[in-house]
Amino acid sequence: MGTALQLCPGLKTITYDFEGYQKVAKVLYDTVSKYTLEIQAVSCDEMLVDLTDLIEDCKICPNKFSQILRREIFDATGCTASVGLGPSLLLARLATRKAKPDGIFHLKSEDAQEFMRSVSVQDLPGKLIYLHLVECLSLNLCLIKGVGRKMSKKFQSLEISTCSELQRLSLDRLLREFGPKSGQSLYEFSRGIDHRQLNVEQDRKSVSAEVNYGIRFEREEDAQKFLAQMSEEVIQIIF
Repeated sequence: MGTALQLCPGLKTITYDFEGYQKVAKVLYDTVSKYTLEIQAVSCDEMLVDLTDLIEDCKICPNKFSQILRREIFDATGCTASVGLGPSLLLARLATRKAKPDGIFHLKSEDAQEFMRSVSVQDLPGKLIYLHLVECLSLNLCLIKGVGRKMSKKFQSLEISTCSELQRLSLDRLLREFGPKSGQSLYEFSRGIDHRQLNVEQDRKSVSAEVNYGIRFEREEDAQKFLAQMSEEVIQIIF
């Protein structure tokens, strides 16, 4: 935002509507939870949902269910939703990016490896850990967080920018370059293989507030004022 304002001094910014966000988020989660509680919350407008039992019990096509769900959300909130369907967490989330804006994309197992060839390595999960789903839905309006800075530099040194290039490296080479856990995960993720389980019971371990744009302070008083405002945000979350 700071850079945008420098380039366009006349730019008009829109204030946050936290009450509106909270209202829509509640409707979103209430709508999905009417059908299944196999939900992993990611953010106020993003979730991962295991549809396996629901689809089998109702004998309904995943795409048809997604259309029904999106219509319900739009009718209740006026907000559109993008839906990605896939056999794993990784593929469902990447499918959601393909579905945007306001669409549905179903990525099947047999198409996964070819699909992954054009995916940037920066779009792979940031936490490369061993985590199986039959059918997973990722309903969101957010970008997927990519790999960290250290791994990004490693990719640059190896001249790797896409999963197609990553697929050319043998498993042994990846294990040497990235270590046993990350190397194994990169080998599998680049081919669309993801064994992670949905985590439907998450305990809150911390509470925080953050901003997603750069802030520069000219005076110490400004920094102290900012910290006080952020502290008030955290207190409101807790209570």
